[in-house]
Amino acid sequence: MVLMDYHMYGMNGLETTKAMHRDYPELPIFALTADATPDAIDSCKEAGMQGMITKPIVPEELMSLISSIHGIKVPQPQE
Repeated sequence: MVLMDYHMYGMNGLETTKAMHRDYPELPIFALTADATPDAIDSCKEAGMQGMITKPIVPEELMSLISSIHGIKVPQPQE
């Protein structure tokens, strides 16, 4: 699993995702961004990302994202 920053110096996250999927087509890649606009979401999907998580990261959302991949079970924090 890769958390790919949407905005990076040099090659952006969309270009990087496309390049990675050429060599690793089954690799789950999720956008990590503060930009959750409909256009950004569409761009991420078009690049081949499986989903998106927004900054600042909410631990419960990250755990839910991880657990969604191939049925991985991630323990939830105790209250």
